[in-house]
Formats: sequence, C-alpha cells, structure tokens
Amino acid sequence: MNVDRSSQLSAIVIRISPFGESHAMVDLLTPHEGLLPGVAYGLRGRRSSLRGKLVPFARGTAWLYTDPRQDRSKITDFDVDRYALNLTADLDAYYEASLWAEVVWRSHASGSEGETVFRLLDQALDVLDRYPTRAGDIGSVVLWRYLDLMGLQPDLDHCARSERPFRTGESRFYDQNEDVLVCAEWAAPEMGEIDGPAAQFLEAVGRPDLDRDDALFELLTANPPAKLPSHSRGMARRFVVTAIQNAVSIPLNTLKVSGGLRGMVY
Repeated sequence: MNVDRSSQLSAIVIRISPFGESHAMVDLLTPHEGLLPGVAYGLRGRRSSLRGKLVPFARGTAWLYTDPRQDRSKITDFDVDRYALNLTADLDAYYEASLWAEVVWRSHASGSEGETVFRLLDQALDVLDRYPTRAGDIGSVVLWRYLDLMGLQPDLDHCARSERPFRTGESRFYDQNEDVLVCAEWAAPEMGEIDGPAAQFLEAVGRPDLDRDDALFELLTANPPAKLPSHSRGMARRFVVTAIQNAVSIPLNTLKVSGGLRGMVY
C-alpha cells in the first residue's frame, strides 16, 4: 500500500460493512492504488460527519490517515463529487451496480493498479445512473469488458475443440466447465447457446477505448443492445454473467440475493 501517512485520493465507494459497534470498513476503488480498505470510525453513529457521504457508489475525494503500525487506513473525510441517486432508486439497477462492485472487490480489481478498472466502473455508474431501466443491457457490456481486463474473455472467434473459425452468424455454445466456446457438433445439452447476433454484439463492445469520460456511453449509443432480438440479448446476458462467475470462482452473493438473474435479463 503506497499511501503516505496523510493522503487524499480519488475514490469510488464499492463496499461498506459493519466494524465493531458503530464503525464501518469501507473498500474504496482508487485509480492508482487499486482497492484500498479503510475504517470509517463512528460511521454508523448518528453524529458522524461521514454519514451521507460514504454511501454505496459515491465518487469523490477521500482523505486518509495511515498509521504505519496498522494494516489499514482511517478515512477522515470524503468529499462527494457524484452520487448515483437514480440507480439507487431502481432495484434492478442497484443490484447491477452491486454486482459490478462485488466482482471488482472479489477479483482484487483484476489484479491491476486500478486505473483502467476505475475508469470502467466510473463510466459504467454514470451510464447506469442515466439509464437505470436498461441495467441488464449495460451490465452485459461492462462485465464482458471486465473479463477482458482480467484476461479471461472466452474466445468468440474460434471453436475450442475443432479450432476452426466460427462462421458469420453461427451459434456458439459455452462449455462452463472449461470456460470455452465450441461449435454445434461439440455442444452438449447443458451448454448455453450464444447465437450469431449475440456473438456479433459482444465482439463489437468487447474492447472499448475508455480514455474519454463519455466513451462507454458513445459505445452503447453506437451499438445499442435494444436492436438485438430479445432472445439474443438474453443469451448474451446469461453467458456473460456465467463467465464472470467462473472467472471470480467464489460464489457471488449479489446473484444469490437478487435471485440469480432477477430483473437482469431483457
């Protein structure tokens, strides 16, 4: 942890959990330090100056004090730049953002220093807050992109068994046990199908350039999931969620709480 004794960092609040009687452990995603755990003393008390600031998906500047004898930092203040008010008012959108946050937390921000993950999550929250009713569509793109950051995107171009290229419009089938896509002649009944339109959509959105603050929004505008047939959108969503669960390995609590894919497939 390369944090000075007193420091301030741009941060996204991705997880808050009780700590002691009135305190809270807060996990922050930062652009240069990656995931950073901190203690917000008294946060759960009525008089805490941090109440209303340290809330899920808030983004802003965190002030921290790090005691070199401790393995965690103390969060002394948090200056909120943006809340996510619209998505927190929509249950499906809230579950979607919670899923992203849990994936980032459990995967240790994909093992990176955090800048690319930070930019992806920052932009994703902006888009979701703007269009909370499109939570599943937006989530398919965000989670698929995150698989690329983890280096664990299944290959959409070649059958993993025959090694031949998939034909245009050809369906793929997801072998969950080996985390690969195969063609129909190698498919088993339990494998989920990703039809041609779903595969083409994922290819188009798989590696967006996120150097600009509105890049993810422009990507979704240029490749609107709503143009896909509803069954293709459902195939893409189920595939991406299953693949991200495979990548993280540990069962995702958000999926359990939300009833698996509750409200997330369109």
